[in-house]
Amino acid sequence: MTAESARHQLAGLLALESVVDIALRALVESYRELHRDPRPSDSAESLTAAVLVDLCGRLLAAIADHRRHLARRLPRDDHDWPF
Repeated sequence: MTAESARHQLAGLLALESVVDIALRALVESYRELHRDPRPSDSAESLTAAVLVDLCGRLLAAIADHRRHLARRLPRDDHDWPF
């Protein structure tokens, strides 16, 4: 992998991260019950929203991990990327 392709992948990861972050925040704001521990009386819709929030969080962690690996492909003095 070249430094240029690493920069392109980093840009793509930033776009993906932004979309996932927006989705996560929208879910949390749409389902206020996600701000507390789940209860047996919670609707199925709330429970599946909680699963989506968890999966978004995991995806954001995986994106950050992948970004760290890609960043190693760039020369140390390469500051020509906005991430």
